[in-house]
Amino acid sequence: MEQEILYSPEYAVAKIKLLPGESVIAEPGAMIAMTPNLEVKAEFARGGVLKSVARSFFGKESFFTTTFTALGEAELVLGRGQPGDMWCVSLNNETIYAQSGAFVACTPGVHVNAGWGGARGFFAGNMLFLLEITGTGLVWLAAFGALKETTLGLEEDYVIDTGHVAGFHGSTMYTVTSAGGFKSFLTSGEGFVCRFRGPGKVWAQSRNAVAYAGWIDKYRPVKRSSRDDD
Repeated sequence: MEQEILYSPEYAVAKIKLLPGESVIAEPGAMIAMTPNLEVKAEFARGGVLKSVARSFFGKESFFTTTFTALGEAELVLGRGQPGDMWCVSLNNETIYAQSGAFVACTPGVHVNAGWGGARGFFAGNMLFLLEITGTGLVWLAAFGALKETTLGLEEDYVIDTGHVAGFHGSTMYTVTSAGGFKSFLTSGEGFVCRFRGPGKVWAQSRNAVAYAGWIDKYRPVKRSSRDDD
C-alpha cells in the first residue's frame, strides 16, 4: 500500500494506492474520490476500530465505519471537513495518542480506543478527550491548521499548549500544568500546557479549535428579543 499527503497544510488529503485485497477503514464521510474497483461496505464497528468512541458518544457498542477493499489496483482519496493538515503514522505494535476528532482512517490491524483512562485529566475543563491508537499498520490523522512534528531524544523536554496538542507517541512521558501569568486570561481555555519528555515524537497543530470558535462567535449575529425593543 502506498500513500501520500497532498495539498498540505491548508486543505490536506490522503491519496492511497491499494493492491488487490488490501483494505482501509475510514470514518463516515471521509471519502473524497476513488476508482470504481473498490468494494465499499458500511458497518458497525464492533470489537475493533472506534468501539469505545461509540460508547463515548452514544452509550452503546455501535458506530458506523466504512471499509474500502480493493478488487484490483485501486486509488482512494480521503479527507476531513475542517481545513488543516493530515499526517500518516506507521505503527509496529506501538501506541500513539491523538486529539479527539483526529481520526480519519486506518488499516485493519490498527485499533482506536477513546476509553483510555489517562485522558480524563488531560484537557482539564475543555471537555475533550484523547484517542488511544494501537496495533500494527497505518493510521491517518487530521490536525486543525498546519502541523509541526518534533522528535524528542531521551529525557528531552518540550512544551505545547493543550489546545495545540495534535498527538504524541506512547513512549513519551507528559504532565499537564498551568501556564500561569497572563496566558490564563488571554486564551479561551484555562491556560494549561503539556510538558512532554522524550524519547518519542510529538505533533502540534497551529490552530486551537476552542479559541477559533470563540473568535468566530464574536461575529455571529445576535438575535434581538422582543424585550430589547421595550
